[in-house]
Amino acid sequence: MLAREVSGVVRTASLAALQRRSLARCLLPGVFLVVLLAYAMKHCSVYTLYEQNTEVTLPEGCRVACNTSFGTILGSHNGLPAMSNCNSTICTASNWHVAEHQPATLYGDSAGDKIFGMKWQCVEYARRYWMLRGTPLPARFDSVAGAADIWALTEAHLLNGRPPAPGTDARPRVGDLLIYPQRPEDFPHGHVAVIVEVTAENVLVAEQNWDNAVWPAPHHNYSRAIPLSCTAAPSVCTITEADDVAVQGWVRYVV
Repeated sequence: MLAREVSGVVRTASLAALQRRSLARCLLPGVFLVVLLAYAMKHCSVYTLYEQNTEVTLPEGCRVACNTSFGTILGSHNGLPAMSNCNSTICTASNWHVAEHQPATLYGDSAGDKIFGMKWQCVEYARRYWMLRGTPLPARFDSVAGAADIWALTEAHLLNGRPPAPGTDARPRVGDLLIYPQRPEDFPHGHVAVIVEVTAENVLVAEQNWDNAVWPAPHHNYSRAIPLSCTAAPSVCTITEADDVAVQGWVRYVV
């Protein structure tokens, strides 16, 4: 069951299937790279970065006007690195990120069950997070044309085959997907970010293809902190972006 939260009102629906995607490896200088690699070796044995992209394989839109080079490691949360998409406006690499060298128990039987998404779009990171770090059980969501379309999905599929169950509360939680609607001027397909921490005043998110900037020091373990306000019971929560950027709401699956 997929729960959707908008303006403090919880709606429940369901979510199923999957999209297709592929994987790359690029470098950040010095200590940051060493720290990330050391963390991955110690904590992330189920996740491997491989298959380096070259400029020859990338379209021009992914090689010019980059905030950071395509495939650069921007940060990592819970062992899942986020990669640069160069820029969020003209880069579409059309390279799929496929899960390889992973425990078979994480996935279903079909080839589609092993595909995270298109490098290095926001949907790829959101799907990869649910498939590898979804709690209490990994899950996947259906193929979508753009991030904004996640809001309209009606099914979720747990990777162990068990059906999801209904039930939720209004307050955002770790693992929820924060959904942004389409904005023709800068987000023609919308945007999705993963909520990785909730405080009294903010939600911290991990994401790809927002501004393609290296995540904040010193730990580089979240992309942005976004203001959150909640009323007393019955709880009504609002996440407020800067510059009048609209937030559709947040979605989760419930086991």
